Amino acid sequence: MIQNFHADTNLFKILSEETYKDIYQPFVELISNSYDADASRVDIRISLSSENSDERLITIEDNGHGMNSEDLKNRFFNISVSEQPIMSIKGRRRKGNKGIGRLSGFKIGKNLKYTIIKQNQEFNFELSHKKIKELKNINDISIEINSQKTKKTSGVTIVIREISHLDIPIDTLKQKLLSNFNTNEDFQIFINGNKLEQMEIKGDKKEFEININGKNLNGWIINSPDKLKNYGIQLKYNERAIGDVITPKLSKELIEHFYGEIDLSDLENIDFSASWDSLLDNDFEKQIKEEIKKILSKEIENSIIINVDEEFKKSMLIPEYKHRIESLPKFSQKAAEKTIKDAIRTIKYSDKDLMKTIVELSIKAYEQNEVYEILNKINNAKKEDITKLAIVFKKWGIKEIADILTLVQQRLQIIDAFETIINDDKTLELQGTHKFLADNMWIIDERYEWFYSNKTLSTISHEILDSRYKGQNKDKRPDLFIKISQGTILRDEYLILELKKPKNDITFEDKAQGERYAQVISQKCTKPSYFNVYIVGSNYETGIQRETLAGNVRTIAISYHELVNEAKIRMQYIYENLKENEEYIQKELYSFDKDL
Repeated sequence: MIQNFHADTNLFKILSEETYKDIYQPFVELISNSYDADASRVDIRISLSSENSDERLITIEDNGHGMNSEDLKNRFFNISVSEQPIMSIKGRRRKGNKGIGRLSGFKIGKNLKYTIIKQNQEFNFELSHKKIKELKNINDISIEINSQKTKKTSGVTIVIREISHLDIPIDTLKQKLLSNFNTNEDFQIFINGNKLEQMEIKGDKKEFEININGKNLNGWIINSPDKLKNYGIQLKYNERAIGDVITPKLSKELIEHFYGEIDLSDLENIDFSASWDSLLDNDFEKQIKEEIKKILSKEIENSIIINVDEEFKKSMLIPEYKHRIESLPKFSQKAAEKTIKDAIRTIKYSDKDLMKTIVELSIKAYEQNEVYEILNKINNAKKEDITKLAIVFKKWGIKEIADILTLVQQRLQIIDAFETIINDDKTLELQGTHKFLADNMWIIDERYEWFYSNKTLSTISHEILDSRYKGQNKDKRPDLFIKISQGTILRDEYLILELKKPKNDITFEDKAQGERYAQVISQKCTKPSYFNVYIVGSNYETGIQRETLAGNVRTIAISYHELVNEAKIRMQYIYENLKENEEYIQKELYSFDKDL
């Protein structure tokens, strides 16, 4: 008995939708087919503004060599047949070698209409996701192809309808395409009539080489004076991006000046996932990424020269920090300033977020009772005991850094606990996340914890809310609202926090609601005010910008996991730097206790 294999039509869904993690990768696949067909021009036209579904469409058109009836039979309608040979007629090394890229259009829309021309012969046919889904077996799929003569010599046009996304951000699509194709006179891409141009990255370019398991890989990295939208190091194969850019666990403000690439094209027997997200050899890919992170971290460290006094002055320009240091006992203020400078020097990197964290932790350590006890010993030491007093002052900086290290460890434990809460399906927005964030406002921003605990500012915030949201409107107030400035002659500053359930995504309406809160509350403020509005959820809908600024309202859409990861990166980085000296610190502390 002979039995043939059969494939369920669900295979179409797996190959055309589940293979790709986002809406942009299918565009790369379809344009790779145009590139492999030796097209010199590809036009993408996106029209999604109409409410009429028939008028919402995306067209991709190229002037490549097209296909004839034999090509359609043997290649197009034969799933997973890879293009051969490896080089095109023009000598291009082929990008699409998986044989499934032609199905990627279904990730964009559910109806694909093809017009394929070769040697003045035109072929027209339509692929409907709905009709294919109604069938049980791939062998049952029958496509009617119409053929006719035409004046055009060659090319492919794909019209995609029943679009699955409300909007496709053009800037993100441009960035994705430019990271996968070197556009030049030989190969041009247009989106809605606008030509994509490779942006020259300003800065110093440095080449490097790494060796993984005896294989030499060449790459380059640029340190740019400008902030880059696409930063990190990108793996490339035949100019095509493999996965996302690779970045070390450092603050965005440090990394966003660096971009580089490492070329895998010369490697033999290398293969990738169907969506080009990763290498199939996971261990090899892991080793590459670890080496790249080391190289990028070293370049960042070498590029930054820190001026401790300058960074300290910048920190003291923040009114609440200056106020808190001045609130300390007179005898401890100078010591607090010295500790902050020592901590800044220890951390090495000049980074706004890290500096803010360092200052906050240093001040908080001085506000602990145990620190006051030691300071009192210093203050009350007999004047004639000059030697002992000198020893105490010498050891003080070490003791303080040890206290900061303890605080960082505590915060890392708190972050782990918060991560457990947001991953719990039973967590409700007010019962779990609201209370936790209110008690640990530093997770969002180091400044916010002090403002939230300040009774005067808290009273002002409640008075403003109560004046606007009372009676039946009381339940419609934002989840958290606090004044986050002492106030200046010019304006006040406020924080609005709106929390979704940990499993719910942020929608456009959620973002608009946060902005409405700011507009309504501003009417009750006595002077011009600036609002920071945070909307926190599981993720955010496609098309929502993470951060927007409209007049006096800065709105940030952020996922719980982003919130956790950013806080964890800040704390882990400080912890790792201070931990390097822990043995020395402990030894000195022992000596310090004996002296006292």
